[in-house]
Order: sequence, then C-alpha cells, then structure tokens
Amino acid sequence: MGWTMANGSGSDPQAIPLRRWQADALPLVIDALRRWERPVVSAFMGAGKSVFLAALIAQSKEKPGRGVIVAAPRANLVVQLAGTLRRVLGAEAVGCWFQGEKVCDRRVTVSTYQSLPTLCAAWTEAGRSPSLLVCDEVHGTEAETIRTSIEALEALAGRKVPRVGLTATPFRSGQKESLSLWSGVVYRYSFADGCRDGVVVPARVIRWDGAEREAGEVDGICIDMLQAAQVWPVLASARTIRDAEAFALLLCGSDIPAAAVHSGLSAKETARRVEMLKAGELKVLVHVSMLAEGADFPWLRGLMLRRRVGARVRFVQEVGRVLRACEGKSEGVVFDPFDLMGEMGLSHPEAIGAALEEEAGAG
Repeated sequence: MGWTMANGSGSDPQAIPLRRWQADALPLVIDALRRWERPVVSAFMGAGKSVFLAALIAQSKEKPGRGVIVAAPRANLVVQLAGTLRRVLGAEAVGCWFQGEKVCDRRVTVSTYQSLPTLCAAWTEAGRSPSLLVCDEVHGTEAETIRTSIEALEALAGRKVPRVGLTATPFRSGQKESLSLWSGVVYRYSFADGCRDGVVVPARVIRWDGAEREAGEVDGICIDMLQAAQVWPVLASARTIRDAEAFALLLCGSDIPAAAVHSGLSAKETARRVEMLKAGELKVLVHVSMLAEGADFPWLRGLMLRRRVGARVRFVQEVGRVLRACEGKSEGVVFDPFDLMGEMGLSHPEAIGAALEEEAGAG
C-alpha cells in the first residue's frame, strides 16, 4: 500500500473544520495514494489548499525515522503553509528548512524547492527519509533541480515516495510547467464553485465616472469615490513609502481615519495597524507591496487601485484579496479610478474567476 492511515494516533482529522470541497477531495487523494498514483488537486487562489493539506497529513501515519516534506517555490509560501500546519497539527510537529531557519527533525518539514538539496543532505546525515512529499504550485516542478531532488529523496527512502501536488493551474503550455511527474488531477475546485459555496464573494467594480481631472488630482478622485461609497475597511495602494504616508495624511485630513504600512515599519507596528483596520479604528490602510502571496484579509471590504500594476499576475493577486469570504460579507468592492480592470481584461466576473484560477501558474 502506498499510503498508511493513522489509527487513532496523532491529530484527529475530525477536529479540522473542512469546507465541502476539501472533504470531497480528501478520500479521492487518499485512494489515489493507496494505488501508488501521484495525484494533483487544483483549486483557485484562496480556496483553502493549505487547510486541505493539513487535513491530509493529519490522516497519515509515519514510521520511525520518516517524515512528511512540503515544498513550495517561495519563502513567503513556506511561512504561510507552516503557519496553517502548526495550527492544525501542533507547533511541535512542524519545522521549516529555508534561508535562516533550518529545522528538519519534526514530523513535517516545510521547505522551498531551492532548499531541497540541502534538506536531502541533512536527512541523509540524520538517517531520516520521506513518507510523503507534497509539492505546492506543482506546475513549476519540471525544473531539473527539483526532479533531481525528488530522485534523491526517493533514494533516501529506498522506494518510490508517495506524493501529492497542489496548484491553481494544472494545465500550462510550457515544457517547464507540465505535469510529467504527476498522474493527473483528481479534484478541481473552480472559482465558480467557490462563489456557489460562499468561499469567495463576487466583485463590484466602482469606476470614476465624473468629469476628467488633471493627472495630479487622482488622490482627490480616490477620496471622492471612497466618501460616496462608504465601504470600509479599505486597502489602498501606493508607489513609494513617501507616497503612502502622504496619501494617509490626505485621507485623515478628509475625515477618513487612515495610516500607512510599508517596509519602513517594524513587523509589530505593521501588525498593529492591520489590527486597527480590522477593528474599525482605521478606515483605510495605504500599503506599499503588501498584497503578494501569503497576505490574508478575508474581512477586507474594499480595495483602492490607486497605482498602476505592471504585471497582470500581481494585479490579480491584489484583487483576489478583497474577494475572500467572511461572515456578513456579500461582495468585494474594487475602486478603480484608472479602469485597470478593463485594461487587464477583467471587466466581467467570469474573467476575474478565470484569472484567479490561473494566478498561481503565472507567479
């Protein structure tokens, strides 16, 4: 058998609150692993792939000297995945292997793909081997270094290692984004499915439809849009730290409580200001590059696209943050003074859903 179920030991999978798609996908993946297949689960950005992964690992049982490896392409995704796994499986069960953090003696080790070779070396020295390998953003696993690392991990185990892939985009045109290492997609959860289930909310786009203004008056347009809509809390984008601080002051001067967050602040202060926004003490938070992968604000009601974003993938990531569902939230409002949604080909709800499903493959 390629997959061993836990029998009353370890975490109780029944204690993990699962969305319907996660509960439906779980037995399909486990059955595929038992058949020594290498299944892929496809779900759009924000659907809850990390919780699904935690539920899967909670049902595994590792023999002494073995453990689970979870690999992701970027450091911030490692941090995000490790955080979810620790909440579900317990902090003592999860270690990270990337950059400055090198902990690989736990039940689960979360690593970047780039750090897999050194992780293999550390496990070889410790006499450990993998019982399960999970690859996030699996469409990007065709790189030679990753293939070599998988071969090295299987050499440690002395057998084929059961593996599961997670992605939002399983089908790509490039050779480096194919799925030759995987059996195929066993479950797909689309953006339309998420809207139906209340996992995400639809977008309402508010464009500037008043008289044209000079280029330097964009901030005035943004303030007019916010005051007319009265939708809070809102994240607004800025180009630089100085720009963020200046717009936050302008908002405060217009009776809209606001603050800026950027790399010039400590992590503690940034977290404090985010909590103030969530609590309603602030109505707007002006950010510089805050909405890449890993940012999670399901309580956010509005997004002000105050600056242009060159890369479509970055743009889609930002819009996706305001569409996360939470209690009492029926829509995500996108303030779009430049008609960026139109420029990016995202004027229709169906186009937004398709872009969110493609986002991980482009990142």
